[in-house]
Order: sequence, then C-alpha cells, then structure tokens
Amino acid sequence: MWLSRHHGRRLSRGDLIFVQASQPAPVGDAAVILRGNKLVGIGDLIETNADYVLVQTGDQKQERIGILNGENVLKIVLVQYG
Repeated sequence: MWLSRHHGRRLSRGDLIFVQASQPAPVGDAAVILRGNKLVGIGDLIETNADYVLVQTGDQKQERIGILNGENVLKIVLVQYG
C-alpha cells in the first residue's frame, strides 16, 4: 500500500507499507485497520480492547475505530520509506 499522506509518528507521504494477514498488531506498533478490503485506519496502535482500537493518526490526532464488524488490525511488517 502506498501512502498519500502522513500517518502517525513514523509513516509519511510516499512510504510503501506491507502487512501480513496472519500477524495481528500489538499495542505500540504501526498498524493498518481493514474492514473487509477497505482501509479504515492506519497509524500507531495506542490501545485495543474488545470494542475498539485507538490509533494515533497524526502528530496530535487520535482516532477511535470500532471493531465490532470483523475488522482486522494488522501489523505493518515492512516499510519502504519514500
């Protein structure tokens, strides 16, 4: 996936990221949240529980994403910095 804007503290515009479907993301890692095949969130995973994940999506911006509908929270396993 190629990034068109800044995400979290470590991901910037022009970066190319790779995720692996069998690797869930632990708190503290960069993560991608997918709902089916649609991207609904990307950034640094701050908190997770049975109902939602909290992701830092920008310098000071956090986003709470509900995960009740089969969302996948995947660890970013490789970043090719642009």
